[in-house]
Amino acid sequence: MNLDQIMQDCYGGMALEPQMWKNDPLFELFDLAKNQYQFLENGEYNETMFSSARKEVSVVINQLFPGNQEAIIVIDTASQTVNGKHHGFVRKIIKQRKSVVFSSHQSDYHKGEGEQLILTTISQNIDWSKLIVCLLNQDFPNRKPRFKTTKEADYPSIYLIHPQNGIILHVYDDRGYVIYFPDEVVKEAFEKQK
Repeated sequence: MNLDQIMQDCYGGMALEPQMWKNDPLFELFDLAKNQYQFLENGEYNETMFSSARKEVSVVINQLFPGNQEAIIVIDTASQTVNGKHHGFVRKIIKQRKSVVFSSHQSDYHKGEGEQLILTTISQNIDWSKLIVCLLNQDFPNRKPRFKTTKEADYPSIYLIHPQNGIILHVYDDRGYVIYFPDEVVKEAFEKQK
């Protein structure tokens, strides 16, 4: 199933965007590294918090995207690509580019100025650990690796989609993530796996 089919069949044609939860799909918000702050009292990064958040996201990704299953990554940016490169995002998170089906379309969220790059590949072709660290580091310009953009505040929204069941995972930053479910049956099945 491609992205348009998933959004139509599972979410009634809703646009895939950071504020999607306002349109009332079935979703659950999860906090990362509860009761921990990004900085220590001395102003240094709280590496324990980042490590905890990384482990929590890894568990969810391993649960949602095991082994050789197909996965769709949607990279939603406020700017257009340059020859499909998306500021090096793909190089950072894909192990073998030859094993990826690329497509793109204009982002509804960015009012025609942005683009969604859609990558379809198997789960094993994704460098999950690097992807997770890049997502968690977005709000911190001096933390590496991260997705670089021309504007510091213009980092991409990344959505991870399981095409067989329609579950969408959106890790918005180091504070947490959202999981969208197409229906109660899929949500209950996911919760039983936990």
